[in-house]
Amino acid sequence: MKRAVLGLAVALLLGACGQVKQETEMRMDLLDIRSVEFPPSVVADEPLNIIVEIGRACDRAFGQFRATRTATALDLQAFTKTYAVSAPVPPCPPVIILEKHTYTDHGTPTRTDPFEVIVNGKSYGTVNIK
Repeated sequence: MKRAVLGLAVALLLGACGQVKQETEMRMDLLDIRSVEFPPSVVADEPLNIIVEIGRACDRAFGQFRATRTATALDLQAFTKTYAVSAPVPPCPPVIILEKHTYTDHGTPTRTDPFEVIVNGKSYGTVNIK
């Protein structure tokens, strides 16, 4: 009897060794872009405001823009705030919140004509440079 209990205890302890602790993953996602607004023309080195309307759900709030800029184009990415993902993922109500956020391009390097505006991989048009 004692051997059976001892054997069961050893089996339980060894079985627990194989269990992996669930890790929480931290991530940021690209946001859903609804519209992008910018002026039709601007001086080559003056500030240029790009207004990006995002659609977000649940607690995936706007976090930041990441920009890659050349003389001929501005490539923006709009990300959520960093959030933790763990299983199981709670359900999300089917509600979309629309918000506008402004990114200001300060004009360095000097823009050339035409200047393309790209947000989350999609071209939204060009700005004429005066």
